[in-house]
Amino acid sequence: SNPYAVVVSDFNNDNKLDIAVANSQANNIGIFLGYGNGSFANQYKYDTGASSIPIAIATGDFNNDKQVDTVVANSNKNTICIFLGYGNGNFTLLKCYSTGLGSEPSFIVVGDLDKNNQTDLVVTNKGINNLLVLYGVGNGTFATPILYSLGYDS
Repeated sequence: SNPYAVVVSDFNNDNKLDIAVANSQANNIGIFLGYGNGSFANQYKYDTGASSIPIAIATGDFNNDKQVDTVVANSNKNTICIFLGYGNGNFTLLKCYSTGLGSEPSFIVVGDLDKNNQTDLVVTNKGINNLLVLYGVGNGTFATPILYSLGYDS
């Protein structure tokens, strides 16, 4: 599966930490629900698309439902994909966003950049030396990405 990135959060609202992993060769994200004693249930898998190569993962509440959602960067498909969480450990793919031809998105950070109580995303693109800022709309979707060039000697 070639696990590439990992994040910890409570995906099923049981006050026990769970694990999400980006499996780059298996082209999926895996969710391991925690029992609260250091052990975890078997992996639930969510497909990220054929040959997508997910290499970064982050969490936040992208649709303001107080449930943990997940975003994954697919290096080979030049996309980031939003998976909305139901609060019971299950997710559904909402939408994928292009990060640009040859961009190879490599890292994602989540935060409220414009202080409007909506979750925003910052994505680094190693293939074209830039970063994208995506401002959250509040329903799980994001406004058109804004590109910031980093230059080739950064």
